[in-house]
Amino acid sequence: GIRAACVLPPTKDKDDAASAIDEFRIVTGNQGGGLCEFGVPSGSLRPIEYQHNHAVTALLSSPSIANNASNDVDDDAGVYITGCKDALVRVFDFSHRLQATL
Repeated sequence: GIRAACVLPPTKDKDDAASAIDEFRIVTGNQGGGLCEFGVPSGSLRPIEYQHNHAVTALLSSPSIANNASNDVDDDAGVYITGCKDALVRVFDFSHRLQATL
């Protein structure tokens, strides 16, 4: 089952019809170590490639930073953080790329 969740801003993937209408994304972590992304309101469900070896027990997101010149949001500017039963904290960008392990 789902153990933790956090909210991310929508992606800017104009080639994906579901992503184009989403207002936000929910990332969930489960007891098996899996991460999934749910698009809202499209209802799209995408497994995230990176998987943990233990239950994901915490998720926290940090807002992205707007570009001052164009007021556009940089998809990679924000982060989300996972806590896992292996006692490691992992930091991912909003494109789900692992940035750091603490």
